[in-house]
Amino acid sequence: MLGYNIKDFSTEKILSYVHPDDIEHVIDFENTVTNFFKQLPVEKIQKYKARYDFRIKKSNNEYIRVLQQAIVIHVPPLGVTIFKKVNTK
Repeated sequence: MLGYNIKDFSTEKILSYVHPDDIEHVIDFENTVTNFFKQLPVEKIQKYKARYDFRIKKSNNEYIRVLQQAIVIHVPPLGVTIFKKVNTK
C-alpha cells in the first residue's frame, strides 16, 4: 500500500513517514490507548477496539489517509496483551 520494502521497517521509520501535522496526535493516541488497556480488567480487554486516522507518506512522497484499528486477539495468563492491527485507506 505504501510502497516501502518491509525489511526496512521499524517503529522509528514508520513514525518518520507520518505527516508532521499528525505525529503528535498519533503518539498521544498510542499512549492513551496503551494506558486505557492497561487499566482494564483482563476479562474486558477483548471487548474494545482502538481506532484513529492519520496521514502517512507513501514511497512516492504522496500522503494518504489511513484508518488504524487495533483489537486484542489474545491475553496470555501473564497479562501481556497481543494486538492485531488493521490499516485501511
